[in-house]
Amino acid sequence: MKQFFSFMVCLTLACFFWKFSMPQRNNQANFGSVEKLYPAEDHFLQKQYPLASFHVRAYEKAMKKAYEHSLQAGSRTSGEWVVQGPGNIGARANTIAVNPEKPDHMLVGFSEGGLFLTLDGGRNWEPVFDDQPGLSIGDVVFDPSNPNIVYAGTGDPNVSGYPFIGHGIYKSNDGGKSWKQCGLQPTRIISQIRVSNQNSNTIYVGAMGLPFEKNTHRGVYKSTDGGLSWKQVLFVNDSTGIADLVIHPLNDNIVYATGWNRIRNNQKSVVAGPDARIYKSTDGGASWKMLEGGLPMDASSRIGIDISQSNPNVLYACYTHPSSLNLKGIYKSSDGGSTWKAANISSGDGLGENVYAGFGWYFGKIRINPKDENDVFLLAVDIYRSRDGGNSWKSAGPPWWTYEVHADKHDLIFVKNDMYLTTDGGAYKAEVITEKWEDIENIATTQFYRVAYNPHNPSFHYGGAQDNGSSGGNQSIVNAWPRIYGGDGFQMAFHPVDSFIFYVETQNGGIAVTKNGGQSYEGATFGIQAGDPRNWDMPYLLSKHNPDVLIAGTNKIYMSTSGTEVAFQAISPDLTDPTSNFLRHNISALDQSPADADALLAGTSDGLLWLTRDGGKSWQNISLSLPKKYVSSCGFSENNAIYVTYTGYKDNDNTPYIFASFDMGSTWKSIQGDLPKVAINNVLPLRSFDDIQDKNIAVATDAGVYFTSNGGNQWQRLGTNMPVLTVYDIEYNPEKNWIVAGTFGRSIQTFDMVQVGYPEPSSVNTPNNNEAEVRLVSTCLAQGASMEVCKEQNTPVFAGIADVCGRIVWQGTIADERQHITLPGLPSGVYFFTYKPNRGRKEKAIRFIIL
Repeated sequence: MKQFFSFMVCLTLACFFWKFSMPQRNNQANFGSVEKLYPAEDHFLQKQYPLASFHVRAYEKAMKKAYEHSLQAGSRTSGEWVVQGPGNIGARANTIAVNPEKPDHMLVGFSEGGLFLTLDGGRNWEPVFDDQPGLSIGDVVFDPSNPNIVYAGTGDPNVSGYPFIGHGIYKSNDGGKSWKQCGLQPTRIISQIRVSNQNSNTIYVGAMGLPFEKNTHRGVYKSTDGGLSWKQVLFVNDSTGIADLVIHPLNDNIVYATGWNRIRNNQKSVVAGPDARIYKSTDGGASWKMLEGGLPMDASSRIGIDISQSNPNVLYACYTHPSSLNLKGIYKSSDGGSTWKAANISSGDGLGENVYAGFGWYFGKIRINPKDENDVFLLAVDIYRSRDGGNSWKSAGPPWWTYEVHADKHDLIFVKNDMYLTTDGGAYKAEVITEKWEDIENIATTQFYRVAYNPHNPSFHYGGAQDNGSSGGNQSIVNAWPRIYGGDGFQMAFHPVDSFIFYVETQNGGIAVTKNGGQSYEGATFGIQAGDPRNWDMPYLLSKHNPDVLIAGTNKIYMSTSGTEVAFQAISPDLTDPTSNFLRHNISALDQSPADADALLAGTSDGLLWLTRDGGKSWQNISLSLPKKYVSSCGFSENNAIYVTYTGYKDNDNTPYIFASFDMGSTWKSIQGDLPKVAINNVLPLRSFDDIQDKNIAVATDAGVYFTSNGGNQWQRLGTNMPVLTVYDIEYNPEKNWIVAGTFGRSIQTFDMVQVGYPEPSSVNTPNNNEAEVRLVSTCLAQGASMEVCKEQNTPVFAGIADVCGRIVWQGTIADERQHITLPGLPSGVYFFTYKPNRGRKEKAIRFIIL
């Protein structure tokens, strides 16, 4: 395990330098600011083109109907999804709240994974927000005077993706177990909630508003009746929301708020402006004053602020530069905000303007130890601490690339002698004195873009996740999934013959290949022109007919035929429409026919669908009668039927666009049937049991997974227990007869299709009677020891041993009823003994450990 850990450290170090040195696509924002798109909102927003802005009313209406549809009798199939994991990899946690009287009672809110409750200090967590129409949480707080009362604000205040908007503020009267909506729906994104220490009925809320358009539902809102009614007490303007908010601990009439100019749609991105200032009220919000006295008076991006609990005259604020989006400065006031002095940000262990790594709009938080006005923390990619009021700084945790504490810090709170931190990889706890952080949650909320099937280890499930790289595992090691590769993870692809060869991908088409089961990787994009426009989720695939062939799409289609010595050559012209007004022009979907190696499909982000039937020598536009929208997926069935899906929202046209062609694109038929009106992200044609046309189809949508067994006339939501959330990719595991779903907020889940009467691949002609069961004499072995295997019958059993990355390290046959296996010098760690009784279809796995 030490060797494996050393390898992962080297890999993550390499990914660190790659992530922060690679050129990034930038959008010019107002006031000269350049927005870094690391968190990929560009990828999400381009999917709604050709619309100029996001139609939130249509979207909300669609999601509400999808939620209501999921509750209707007959709208769902029987059967349940199984969460396979990972729990340990994590996802972006925006906020954490801890009961001040009982610290084992905590709530953690995720950007798009919901709200989770623990009553035992993090050993066990349960979702408590799944019966609401959205799972994006921006802030959660306990009433300091009555911890039975909790408030949760919905929407994503980091404004980093689509469609992470919320539905107002919610209140719980039972410590967070159940919730009721209590207003502010039009604010869409709530950034901060502050409850008065003096009066539980007095609550202040900061709202960013709908980020996709100018609107008046931004600013500070106040309730004086415990959330029954609200009044807007600060409105800066229609493009400025409130990023941070604090109230005086002894006088709830004194309030501070930070403005943030933020608009994000397909025509412009405003991430900074002249209204990024600090505003103060001394009369409960009746009037406000913009603070000066040493603070920056020019344009800025996001600002964070905090007030000392031990000396409320002391405040700290952190500013983000409007163009570089690095740290502009840290400022301290000792007189309630009248005057400010710049702190020293060039001293200390690693602190400097680059701590934001060029996307400070994503953080912008500063926190003060409530027991010490001079003990200050800055949240950035890493966390930094000053114990002398900002004169000197040092790191307050391990560097992010070790993954002991995940990168990108979003919230920090203090309870008694402990502090609690949330990051892009979950939540952590440390003693304030020691700074020794521990992970306090293993909640399966990872946001997956893509999933993959590994024929060499079908018991494992693989995928690429937002900001959490590529990983693989299953429920038996739900909290021990390995990090296979770094960056933002996308498509993985496994060689069907050689288990040591597989491909991984990072954002903007960073394909890499390993020839030794993940011990080392090589770039696999040689031949693709560097200047080609690429999708954030650039499609590529390993040929279904020849594993030496790799196919990828930029604005044209490339093919490599030289195996792992990748050398791409273009086999198409530019297939996009650069003259159109779409946001981006690239290949967004790709597939190869399982029946004909020369038949390829390519869909584009600007609404075109192309077919070649001669391996790329000629291409035919087969989308002339189809919608002109973002092609989210395309695919061939086993019978060479063609399917295509589109995404895009418009008032009164919230259509789940899915079309089928049974004559290679000459004619098309809409098969949306009774699908709820939500976007379709992926189509999966399943096996057909007749010779005429396909009937079994699954689709991944913004509201879960749907299935039809009659060609699209009627659709049902697959399973009873997946909440209404986005699923971007689904895959079929033929070995298990499972649908594998990559959810964008609840990790990888699987659904056994036997639950809906879908026959197993071998059930028709491969009877499997008298299965030979196998067991291990010991599942805990010393390094160098042999493994003893017992088998109930004399029938030979084909078996293998895989490591946690899915690499096959031993294969053979168990012929005797009691047999010893000499293990090939395996290092310490977790392994899986897999076997197929009577060489049957159903593989079984036994977990064991080498000490």
